[in-house]
Amino acid sequence: MKIEEINVEDSERMYCPSTKEVIFAPDWDYINTDAKAFKGYWHCEFMLEPTIEDAELRTAWNNYYETYLKDKNPDWDDYRKFFQQLDRPDWIAWECDFHGIACGPISFTVIYVVKGDTIIEEDPEYNEEEN
Repeated sequence: MKIEEINVEDSERMYCPSTKEVIFAPDWDYINTDAKAFKGYWHCEFMLEPTIEDAELRTAWNNYYETYLKDKNPDWDDYRKFFQQLDRPDWIAWECDFHGIACGPISFTVIYVVKGDTIIEEDPEYNEEEN
């Protein structure tokens, strides 16, 4: 599976044109895990507890975890190897870096596994004045 790295801007959304589904958007407080294009995601703070909706991906993850991660303190490369070795050229892993301000600067990374034609683009409904 291909991994794409991106810094996601506040005005961008994740969209799958073939299913016409939005996975996330600027004004959403949630991820559309019900989308047909969505397979799973790994949040940097909970890497060992991913949200996986696809049965094949869940089985592959469980096998990888039991074989390579269970008895070690995995680093970021250990996770990336899982996505790289997964033989699903029709899927893509988007490694998304998000940045913002809360009580100071914040930054976190989420890896989304989605249908291969899923893109990250400027949200056509984004209104900068409201945000």
